[in-house]
Amino acid sequence: WRRKEQESYAAYAGTAHEMQRYQPLIQAVVAACQGDEEAQRRVSATLQHMEGVDETNRRFAQAARRILAGERDAEALMADLQQVASPADAVLLTPPEQVYALGRYGDGSLDLYPFPSESCPISESDLTELSQLESQHDRVWIVLGDSAANDPAGLMTQWLADHAYQAWSTWYGPLQLFLYGPGAETTDTLPFQASQAIWQGGISLQEYRVLDSAVPLGQILRLELRWQADEPVTERYKVFIHLLDSSGQVVAQRDGEPASGTRPTTAWIPGEVISDKHGLWLPGDLPAGDYRLILGLYNPETGDRLQVCCPPNDLVSLATLRVEGDTASILFSDRD
Repeated sequence: WRRKEQESYAAYAGTAHEMQRYQPLIQAVVAACQGDEEAQRRVSATLQHMEGVDETNRRFAQAARRILAGERDAEALMADLQQVASPADAVLLTPPEQVYALGRYGDGSLDLYPFPSESCPISESDLTELSQLESQHDRVWIVLGDSAANDPAGLMTQWLADHAYQAWSTWYGPLQLFLYGPGAETTDTLPFQASQAIWQGGISLQEYRVLDSAVPLGQILRLELRWQADEPVTERYKVFIHLLDSSGQVVAQRDGEPASGTRPTTAWIPGEVISDKHGLWLPGDLPAGDYRLILGLYNPETGDRLQVCCPPNDLVSLATLRVEGDTASILFSDRD
């Protein structure tokens, strides 16, 4: 909280006399961040008044509001995270100083890992730490703040796209929360399955595989795709992966650009094979039965699905998931 107070001082370039004049308000902002309801009411009224005084007061008020908004976002994020994360999961925080705000709202049940553990920005040596952390947990949550300052070269983004399986993401103000399945393969990894699917525009799915023959409910189904285009692609398409029940209702889904956005379809070189990893977060309460795993492409601007053949359709069936007890087993058409 001393750091937050210093940030507030830095946001206001006034004289020493003016700093002294604003010190009670700065202290009230810190108290408001700590949950003091009376301070919150007093600060809200004061900032509203300051915004109408002059440019200097307006800038100070905006800086204070950013700090207060950041605290609300952090509180909401941690409240939601504690509902869905497990003590066996890793929660990685980048930039690492987020541990001060997020840790305050946690109950101690989750392991928070500031990343990188040393200094920013992220370097190649930090990726070894990331790999070790990922290999020790079934699920990894990442709270991403200012990626431009923390990872200007995109090293972490590219490493995750190459090695991990993104299953979910959402925003809390300026903070983004991701869920990944680890990339470490197990001994019962299933082989690649050949595919004959060809979409309009010359995009083909060469082959695909599910890494695990069985997945506990509540965990992440890891899927690897290999794409190829025989001509330049002019639109940025997204991949959708859905799990359908017997009535055709979507019970789990993952939508995203190939390779977590690092290999957009418009950048594909004709003939190049694109490796594309996805995770599908299975609900923990799926009833027993068979579920269909499907895949397709769509234009995010219009929502229109790309047609695929053959036979003509707007989706491809990849596998069947058979849920028995608390486990989903993976079945392919030639094994059903």
